[in-house]
Amino acid sequence: MSDFTQFSERYKVLAQQYKSMYPTLEIDIDGELIKLKDYVERVQPMVRDGVHFMYEALHGPPKNILVEGANAALLDIDFGTYPYVTSSNCTVGGEVGELLQTRGKEVGVTTGRKRRCANQEVLQRVDVQYETLPGWKSDTSAARSFEDLPENAQSYVRYIEEHVGVPRSLYPRSPPLPRLLPSSSSSSSSAAVQLQ
Repeated sequence: MSDFTQFSERYKVLAQQYKSMYPTLEIDIDGELIKLKDYVERVQPMVRDGVHFMYEALHGPPKNILVEGANAALLDIDFGTYPYVTSSNCTVGGEVGELLQTRGKEVGVTTGRKRRCANQEVLQRVDVQYETLPGWKSDTSAARSFEDLPENAQSYVRYIEEHVGVPRSLYPRSPPLPRLLPSSSSSSSSAAVQLQ
């Protein structure tokens, strides 16, 4: 929250709207704003630019990075596998749109909600390259290590690893139960984790 004054004004308007809709509602607006400002001051030092932080973590001194896969690119509302998407942008396209919203003050005049933005110039400069890899039709549910996977599955994982530039340590596999299998390159302390 870079502008607490602007937030305070919006909060006061919102509180007044609720008080007019619910006359018995009591809100100590100034007291709540004091609490919220304290929260902002305590949380602000922990807020980082996520893209820059990850870049430094990947290209600086070695660090362990836990990747949560539920908000992967396929859930992005613009680039995902509709209708199985979330209601927001969870890829870099969302970050570009948010930057444009912020700098251009792109909000709805009546509602104040953010407008969806896309940088056509950025999108036009993207040179998409598709790579087709051979698949596999064999069952992988009994795999307990990377070496147990079919050769084409291993090649696929290596391809992703090389192009992302980050070595794997654990990777998901299912059914019957989703599991994370250790890669052969993991440290000896790594162990398979079963998700239930």
